[in-house]
Amino acid sequence: MAKTYEFDGRRMTVRAWARELGLTYQGLYGRLAKWSIEQALGLPRRPERPEARAARRSARRLRETREMILGGARPGHAVYRS
Repeated sequence: MAKTYEFDGRRMTVRAWARELGLTYQGLYGRLAKWSIEQALGLPRRPERPEARAARRSARRLRETREMILGGARPGHAVYRS
């Protein structure tokens, strides 16, 4: 049976708390290894770095452009026509 943690009057597993707080299981598990339960479950997520968001946006635009040009096909796939 999975270990449960009680915080703020609620008792859940690490996976359930991670889902509730918008954290990854590994991230929350790491917090619990270093911090008190109050810190691990009470502190918000770290804000996302702006450059990470920009990199994801650039990758998405590149994918969309490639799909538009190739019609969804990619080189090396059976439906690719040059």
